[in-house]
Amino acid sequence: MPSKKVLSRTSVEELDAELGDSSWESRVSPRFHPSTGTLHLVILLFCLISQTVIVFKVSDLYFDILGSDNLLQV
Repeated sequence: MPSKKVLSRTSVEELDAELGDSSWESRVSPRFHPSTGTLHLVILLFCLISQTVIVFKVSDLYFDILGSDNLLQV
């Protein structure tokens, strides 16, 4: 059986030097920029606010259709 070749730390560092990237973790995990998180937060807040506004407008329209007299009846 052929033996498996195990990459040592020096061979990983040599590969890094060949690729021109000194940080090995940057290729493994995607980089997270703070501006991306801020953008996601702004989009989330915008969606929540717009949903709230839509709910209030629909409920106002619903109450206008029913009329205030119908709401007081049990």
